[in-house]
Formats: sequence, C-alpha cells, structure tokens
Amino acid sequence: MNFIVFSDDWGRHPSSCQHIFSIISQDRKTLWVNTVGMRVPSAGKGYDWKRSFEKILSWFKPIKKMSPNLWVFSPFMLPFQGNAVCGLLNMFSVIVGIRLLKLFLRFGDVITWVTVPNADQFIGRLGERLIIYNCTDDYSLWPGGNKALIIAQEQRTLRKAHLVLASSESLVNHCAPYNVHTRLFPHGVNLTHFQNVMRDVVPESLKGVPHPIIGFFGLLYEKIDYGLLKQIAAAYPDASLVLIGKQAVDLSSLKSVPNIYLTGHVDYTDLPLHAVHFDVGLMPYVLDDEIKKSAPLKLKEYLALGIEIVSVAVTDVEIYKDLIHIAQDNADFVKKVGIALKADSEKRRKQRQNAVIQDTWQARIETLRALLLNDFNLTF
Repeated sequence: MNFIVFSDDWGRHPSSCQHIFSIISQDRKTLWVNTVGMRVPSAGKGYDWKRSFEKILSWFKPIKKMSPNLWVFSPFMLPFQGNAVCGLLNMFSVIVGIRLLKLFLRFGDVITWVTVPNADQFIGRLGERLIIYNCTDDYSLWPGGNKALIIAQEQRTLRKAHLVLASSESLVNHCAPYNVHTRLFPHGVNLTHFQNVMRDVVPESLKGVPHPIIGFFGLLYEKIDYGLLKQIAAAYPDASLVLIGKQAVDLSSLKSVPNIYLTGHVDYTDLPLHAVHFDVGLMPYVLDDEIKKSAPLKLKEYLALGIEIVSVAVTDVEIYKDLIHIAQDNADFVKKVGIALKADSEKRRKQRQNAVIQDTWQARIETLRALLLNDFNLTF
C-alpha cells in the first residue's frame, strides 16, 4: 500500500504531515502533491507574492524525486478558488497528472492522505483504496481566506474520507458531526532531534545575546501577539527576547526595541541548537477561535527540550498544566514569564522531557498501522 499526499509545499516548514511521511516514505512509495494556498495572494503582502512566484517556478519542473520512495508533484493549479473555470482546469491538471504518475511510478494500491480541505475536488477520483483526512487546523478561521468556501470544501472532504484523524480534542468535536470515523491523532515529536543537542555550542546568531533568553521559534505571522511581546521585553529589560522564524508580517515596531533579537529563518536541522539556549519558551498567540482549537506542534518540541514554557490558554495545553505556565490574559502572561525565569530546575526539565517520551512520530505511525488494520484490514 502506497500513499498520495495533499498538503502544504514539501520542505516549506516541518509540519506534522511532513514528519510522518519522512518516515513512511522510507518503506512506502509516496507522491506528495504541493497544493495552492487557502487564500488568494494579497497585493499588499510581499510574502504572499513571493510564495506565488515560487509556485509558478515549480510548474516548470513539476516532478522531483526527493528520496528513493518520495516524489514531489507540483501540478499547474490556479489559486482562484470558487471560480468554476479555474476549478475545471485544476481538476484536469491534478487528476490526469496523478493518474499518469501512478502508472509510470508503479504505485499500485494507494491511500490518499489529505491535510488541506481544498483537495476535496480531487479525492475519490484517483483510484484510491482509502481516504484519510488529517485535520490539524480549522482553515475557515485563517486570515485572508473565503470562509464560506473553505467550510464547504472541508465538509465535502469530511464526507468523502473513510477516516478522519484530528490533532486536538477541539478538532475532533469540529469534525465528528460530519464523519463518525473521527479519531484523536495528536502531534508527535522528534525526540532525538530535540534532546540530543550540544548545549555548550552557541550558534553564531546567539553569540553575544545575554541570558536569560526568552524565546520563540516559528512563523512570525498574524497569529502572534506582538503587543504582548513588546510588553514582555519592557517588563524584563535585562532579559533577551529572541524570535526565530520567517517574517510574514511587518515587524519594524519590534526592531527598535533594544532587547528584542530577530534572527530570521533557521533551518529545522539547526533549530534545536538555537532553542536549547532558551531559558523560557513562549507560545504568545492571539487567542482567537482558530488558536483555541489548535494543538501547536511547538509545545511538544519545547517539552522535549526540557525548557520552561509560558502559553496562552489553548485548550489542549491543559494536560501539561503541572509542567508549564498557562496564562489567562496578557498581564498574567507577563507575570508568568517572570515566574518561569525563576522556576527552572533539573528535576522539572526531566519531568517535561519524560512527558513526551512516548510521543515520537514513529509511535504515531504505529498507532496509524493499528487503526488501519483493525478498522479497514489494511496494512502498509
């Protein structure tokens, strides 16, 4: 049994789907289909147009072999979702392309794995044995998207799927009304990557940055509370606030703050070498409906590092309430950063690391194997 995967562009960021198929593709053929985004590019956002240009360039080399069993397919797809003509062109391009590649690459029986609802028009038309929808977010709540369209796309995807794997309890509740075969499938973590780190090696971007370091890594986009970050920097002027990640919004207001350090993007390979120097790791999200439903992958990566953590009150962080600091509002968040800076100990570090010792990506794949065998009599 081999796999067709509809998800974000391969290599753009280390998503849960990419972690899973980095492992599965070691043994099973995998065709990863780069899809268009969930929103139309905004004329005022350079980040959106940069991605659009990269997407157009990918059409000139639509198939790339990344490893012996992994191919990435970038089909011609227009981003004007909801337009009937564009929809037909996209369907023809994607379905014909995948069916030809299945034959050429001798894929045989396949499972289609979907993480984006706008693949609804393709799934069920590829000769697959099984369709799995891995719901990791409520995309209808993303900024810049067509909410009504995304809801309709997701509901069609949910009804077509034979199995739905939701990454948080909130997303289980979100999906279950449309598919009774909805299961909780939490994020995993690459323990080896985040625990086998040389703590005495300081990367170039952190040399000269004084401790204590209050840090964050991830995409710097609309869902980060930058007002809160400035409050933290002001409240702890002797600490360094280090922000690691691609900048998808204007951060000029942070650049003038003397104890805020913007490192820019750091490759996933080198990320633990930076984050291991955090004294406190932050989850400073804007607490809207989308974030409340989410289960940020970052939490388990922070836990694997063993560092103190301060988070907004996302529902799924509650199970770690004895190990992390959960803030109820911005004032409480700022206060708990101070508590976290004083709370660290070797005992607490070990407790945090042990909390995720069973949550490896390999363990998640074994859970998937058991589900498919027990419920569908399928193996891979």
